[in-house]
Amino acid sequence: MTSRRIPLYLTITDKYNILMMRDRGEIRQTIMEKYGVALSTLNTIYVKSEEITKQYGLIMGLTRRRLQDVDKVVYQWYLRCKERKVQMTGADIQREALEINEKLNGHPRFKASITWLRGFKERYNITTADIRQNIQAANEITAAEAFKADFNRFLQEGGFTLRNVYNAVYTTVMWKAVSENSCIFNRAKSTGNLEMCEDYVTALFCANATGCHTVA
Repeated sequence: MTSRRIPLYLTITDKYNILMMRDRGEIRQTIMEKYGVALSTLNTIYVKSEEITKQYGLIMGLTRRRLQDVDKVVYQWYLRCKERKVQMTGADIQREALEINEKLNGHPRFKASITWLRGFKERYNITTADIRQNIQAANEITAAEAFKADFNRFLQEGGFTLRNVYNAVYTTVMWKAVSENSCIFNRAKSTGNLEMCEDYVTALFCANATGCHTVA
């Protein structure tokens, strides 16, 4: 007894991506395996390529307008916070953007990522100094918590773990030094050539956050 193929629902974006794979020269079998579609379905998508391309363009245009609306509302909120001297960080802007996007029925995949925040600040000429000036009496604990939240979000969005996080410091290791009370030191000091009295190397120490990998 043969099993029936379970019909799959392909979005306009899926169909458009299939057309892009075709244009890049991908073979039919590869496309069918990736999207789990039959040959007849694939042929139908190819036949309707012009219609699918137009629909995709309309959707992307609507998505861009929605994101622009979110940007405008978030910027108005930012200006109100600035006027009232309300405490604000990058994480606060991201959280507000998510709430506004939900209220405006914006794009369901909008995540207010760090990349979006960077672009938002560039679009409205907002610098890190501007945000800091709006924070009144922010203590070190608040700043540390904000950084931790931003950093954890960055790790999650990038798919990184603590094994990928490294910290490096360097120091000077003095392996030869002449006493300041010696004649050699006084002669070197008078001639301005103190290098003859000392020698050192610069050492770099580096390890990841979990401590499983060190470099020295």
